[in-house]
Amino acid sequence: MKPVRFLGDSLKAIRDFGDDARRDAGFQIDRVQRGLEPSD
Repeated sequence: MKPVRFLGDSLKAIRDFGDDARRDAGFQIDRVQRGLEPSD
């Protein structure tokens, strides 16, 4: 799995998302880590 590096305050911004948006962002990041294209 590829490592993820958050730049600036992007990790804080994701943590401030609502539950559904945060879960979706995590799903998309996981896809990219696995070498797949994000679905959104």
